[in-house]
Amino acid sequence: MRGDILACYGNDFLSRAIEQVTGSPISHIAVKISDNFIMETGWSGVKLSKISRLSNKYIILRDENFTEGQREQFVSFVINAVNIKFDYKLFFGIALNKMFGLNTNWDNKNKYICNELVVEAYKSLGINILSWIEDQNIVPGDLLNCNRFKHLKPDGTLL
Repeated sequence: MRGDILACYGNDFLSRAIEQVTGSPISHIAVKISDNFIMETGWSGVKLSKISRLSNKYIILRDENFTEGQREQFVSFVINAVNIKFDYKLFFGIALNKMFGLNTNWDNKNKYICNELVVEAYKSLGINILSWIEDQNIVPGDLLNCNRFKHLKPDGTLL
């Protein structure tokens, strides 16, 4: 469904490293904008990608509290973020925090990491979905613990 959040996992080195450092079963977040395309934040920034690149290695997080208007605003925010740069400082700051307990607070509000794009899209609707976590410490796996979402398999059936 358009606006679904895809909580991704993988077997490559970087995915496993992120999962290990964050203590989470997932390493990446993307947003479904159509049957064939997602918006995601990668090393080059926010971009459009084919959903097939994920090889069904994801859990669908579906927000059933969304009105249709909110869902469209959410998707519009994500689409309009295209070409915003990747926040390398925040990415490495979170790693330092998780590995060594260092509070870096290196968040650049003009750049995004994958989960930050989703959190900011919700904030644009006046919804703070992870209010119990400081923004600079949010990792992809934190979205799994948010009670707004129904967890589904890639085929749309319940987990």
